[in-house]
Amino acid sequence: MADTAAHAHIAAPAPQRVRAVNGVHIWYAVFGHGAPVILLHGGLANSSYWGLQVPALAKHYQVVVMDSRGHGRSTRDDRPYGYDLMADDVVGLLDFLKIHRAAVVGWSDGGILGLDLAIRHPDRVSKVFAFAANTDPSGVVAAAIPGAGLLIQPNVSHFSFLQDPEQFTSDVLHFLAQTP
Repeated sequence: MADTAAHAHIAAPAPQRVRAVNGVHIWYAVFGHGAPVILLHGGLANSSYWGLQVPALAKHYQVVVMDSRGHGRSTRDDRPYGYDLMADDVVGLLDFLKIHRAAVVGWSDGGILGLDLAIRHPDRVSKVFAFAANTDPSGVVAAAIPGAGLLIQPNVSHFSFLQDPEQFTSDVLHFLAQTP
């Protein structure tokens, strides 16, 4: 998997920028045009992990990638990490980009951030694709969320988007195309 992750970088003509948000500098890039979709990476990762999904999604959507505070190219301050704080960073970046409402695709901690955003800022989120978001010890929370569905991908793990990027990206595109 390390070899796959090393090749899953975002090769982009899109401008890569850093923006001051909530006392830290958040790295981000924007690709494509259309309805906004923000991709949120997992813990100890960065937005480059989305490199296999960005080209396909950017054909249909405005795709925003960002490095969470203290990850990748973003800085951190002395406050302890927390999902509410990191979700507020996402809202701050969306405010700067003048994006009122976006779909969220989140992996692991990014999925938890997507759920946090949907709970605390429901007017800012059109839908959430939360993959490998460990919010409950049972690992399955879809039944407790109104309108949620459960997707199980065969022969992959927590790193499905790297192990079978075509299937994962197809599932995300299918999800995004559905009317909420």
